[in-house]
Amino acid sequence: MATDEKEPGSLTEQMETLAKLRNIFQENLSRAKVLAATYGYPIGRVSGFEPSSIEEGKVKCVCNVDVKTLDNEWAIRWICSPGNYLAAVDIKTLDVVLLKITGAWRGSVQTILGIKPQVTIPPKVSGEELATEPKIYVKPVSLIHKLEELNERPKVVTYVLDPLSPVFIPDPSVLERLMGIPERERQGVVIGVLSNVDMPLLMQPWESAPKVALKLKSLFQHVLIVGSTGAGKTSFTKNLIYELVKNHGASVLAIDSTQEIIQMLFPNRPKALKEEVSLRKILYERNSDKIEKVMVLLLLTDKYIKDNQIQSLEELGKKYWKDVLQPLAKLHDLKAEEPHIKILSESPPEIEIKINDDISCTVIPYAIDLKPDRENIEKLGIKLMQLNPFFTQRVR
Repeated sequence: MATDEKEPGSLTEQMETLAKLRNIFQENLSRAKVLAATYGYPIGRVSGFEPSSIEEGKVKCVCNVDVKTLDNEWAIRWICSPGNYLAAVDIKTLDVVLLKITGAWRGSVQTILGIKPQVTIPPKVSGEELATEPKIYVKPVSLIHKLEELNERPKVVTYVLDPLSPVFIPDPSVLERLMGIPERERQGVVIGVLSNVDMPLLMQPWESAPKVALKLKSLFQHVLIVGSTGAGKTSFTKNLIYELVKNHGASVLAIDSTQEIIQMLFPNRPKALKEEVSLRKILYERNSDKIEKVMVLLLLTDKYIKDNQIQSLEELGKKYWKDVLQPLAKLHDLKAEEPHIKILSESPPEIEIKINDDISCTVIPYAIDLKPDRENIEKLGIKLMQLNPFFTQRVR
């Protein structure tokens, strides 16, 4: 009985299936290379000699780096630094997969070929021995099916990457997308940049670093900033204020007993402007945290008025200039001349202190009259609790 050549499972059908798969993979490989070049700086491919694996939920793979990448000093430093990030376009799915570098391997020609080196005296050293592909060990972190769709969120990687899938250094915006960082333009409040150990991930081809951001609504919940002395709590807070005011149109009320926040009236000191790697410059494309409008609520007491013999709002403005603003002006290397003081309002009192054309602040003095309540301790206690900004309604 004759056998149909197209019978399921026949050699003919298998050959046709293989030919179809070859065409699909070849087409996907071409598309993957285009996507890799679009989304970043291509550096190599997933190894075709060492298989990717997934065991107990842990996905591992090895990337081979093109020799031509050795000619780019920044790129070779980047890919040989564990903790940095790469990305790949998987050939079978065309997903863009984020990869974290976990290790790097470099070998000479003799090491790769398994040739036992000849011992000579003196030993021969040749740079040609190092013209070899680095091998990078990576751990898949997340993936996005279609990067061009802005609303798509990153997902967990649950499969092995195909061999020969193009690998690239993602540009900062692509890295932010793959990490699920909110976009500043739509909803993100930038709080810093990604770093490896203590250095910002400054990506030279784009002269930028991937931003770290929170959703704006997160700041309406409880936020606590903690750290040891000198860790950068105040600098972080000032950067956050600058971000909220400049890029989100927010108003900020700061209870600041150290007078650190008032320094944001002034431009950075000359020393900070000369820093080679300025985090503020990376974040905001300028090395300054100056904001234009500051209002100071100045609490007054009978003793303060009496001790300083203050008779008018103008005298109060001069006193605030002398005690607070003049020392800060000198600290920032500005000419500390007498400011222009203008009374904007008598009731409620508002005093404008203008240091120069760029720097001015408004001082609003106020006092609390507790005399009528001194005989009624319970009423006084209620008023003090209402004035305390740290108490919630339930605690009050």
